[in-house]
Amino acid sequence: MLCIKTRLSLKSTVRCIWEEPELVTPNVIEVAINQIRQKMDKPLNITTIETVRRRGYRFCFPKGA
Repeated sequence: MLCIKTRLSLKSTVRCIWEEPELVTPNVIEVAINQIRQKMDKPLNITTIETVRRRGYRFCFPKGA
């Protein structure tokens, strides 16, 4: 598994993904991340998003991808 060395803070994640970041609460981000994990990680038995406690997220992908 390869991971992007740079982590994305919650604030930068919101700015990159949502058009109106001022309307997004931390719970919305957690729900979206959980949905991605449910759809991708569990069926494929991989970890695509690592939580960096109190910092944000680190995105990963399988070596052969």
